[in-house]
This record gives sequence, C-alpha cells and structure tokens, in this order.
Amino acid sequence: MNVRQRFLATFPCPRKQASVQRFQDRVRRVPVPQHIYEFAVDLVRRTRPKVDESWDWLMPLVSWDAGPRAVQYLILGAKSRAALTGSYMVRLEDVIKVAQLVLTHRILTTFNAESEGITNSGVVERPVTELNEQTFGG
Repeated sequence: MNVRQRFLATFPCPRKQASVQRFQDRVRRVPVPQHIYEFAVDLVRRTRPKVDESWDWLMPLVSWDAGPRAVQYLILGAKSRAALTGSYMVRLEDVIKVAQLVLTHRILTTFNAESEGITNSGVVERPVTELNEQTFGG
C-alpha cells in the first residue's frame, strides 16, 4: 500500500462528518515553508495590473484581479494536494499545480482579451510560469 492509500485508508467513509472533519484538520496541519508562502503572495500580487510588481503585458488583459483570499486558497489547495500525494509538507509544485484552478475563477479578463481569444486560464498560466522561472530558475 503506497503513502496515498495509507493516508486515505484512515477515512473509511468520507461521507461521514467526522471523517471529513478529520481530513480537513490533517490538511490544515500540513506545514508550509516560508518561501512557498512568499511565492503564493507574489503570484497573487502580480495578477494585479495596477501594482508595480506586475508585468506590462497583464494590464490590457485583466479587469478584475485576485485578492487576498486567493492566497489563502492557494495555500490550502497546495496543502490538500501535498496530503493526497503523500508529501509531509507543501512543495512549490503543489502550489503550481493548484494555481490554475484557484486563480482562474478569481481573475476576470477584459473585453480586449476576450476578443483576442485569451481566456482566464491563459492569463493565469503565464504568470505562474514566468514567476517560477524568475524565482527558482525553472
């Protein structure tokens, strides 16, 4: 039995309230290194076209950016992914994997972006990739 199966085996019936609450409690206790928090905050901040840290290409594409709750759910999603994959702590790849899911519905594109066929997913994918390359070199 692999780590993921052992972890999930501790919750015999996920529909039972106690099992779900135990899983939520365990997920919230997964540790997150400081540099991962900083990466998540930086990523969300850069989705805001009116801040100095954002990219020039972002301003004409985004009309509504991700707020502080996006950081909270990026971290919580990364913790969940880490727990489900059997990792004892959150890694950068966990944040990158959930970033598309978390940020896609928190960012609204402008009419110009939509008319060019650029979707929310397309706008989110580029900052994740670029920030990862800038911060960690790939």
